[in-house]
Amino acid sequence: LSKLDLQLYGKNADIPDLSDPNRAIKLCERFSQLYDDEWTDAFDDMLKNENIKVSQKDATVFLIEILQKAFDFCETTAYNHFERLKEVVFSPFGKSDTKARLKSREERRLKETRRQIAAYDGVIDEIKKGFISTLTDPKIKEYVRITKPFLELSVEICWMMVLHEPPLYMDMSVRIGEPFDTNKYTSNTASGKTVEFLVWPPLFNGKGGGLLSKGVVSTQKIIGRK
Repeated sequence: LSKLDLQLYGKNADIPDLSDPNRAIKLCERFSQLYDDEWTDAFDDMLKNENIKVSQKDATVFLIEILQKAFDFCETTAYNHFERLKEVVFSPFGKSDTKARLKSREERRLKETRRQIAAYDGVIDEIKKGFISTLTDPKIKEYVRITKPFLELSVEICWMMVLHEPPLYMDMSVRIGEPFDTNKYTSNTASGKTVEFLVWPPLFNGKGGGLLSKGVVSTQKIIGRK
């Protein structure tokens, strides 16, 4: 804790720790690489599989929904884990109202300790197993089998993103028919004027924070009436 105290308070908080492999820019790079590599492989494998016979749009929708589920799972798990951690550290005799007596500085220390421990392989393996165990719908059983490498790396990266301070934010809010915003998105199709569907979300350094990487959308042209 003393070492973490020096890391947290002995330097300018606005200067990132360049030795941290899970700082925002590195997580952004991994998130982009996930789309370039594992997403592409999963997408191609789904289209080539004769057992499921999905369209390009259906495969894309499944993968973006799984990414959202992974992020939501990590958010919930991180919150519950931290609540239990506070009980263990600050309540030797069981449950108590730790929120009332946990100072912000102590909470930041504890969160940073948890973030470093959470990057251990053993912890990440548990997160992967926990997430995969939630995908019990028989309708997607074959989808899960085909795309497992993508699912596992998605939940690993999402786990570290939700533990970052501030938690990194995936913006899933774009809707069909919205104007194509080139400041936030690139298009994976011939450039159209409006959004057809979301392929990959833009990533921000916290909700309301700066844009770290653009998202990807499929666009469509507006056909006007004669």
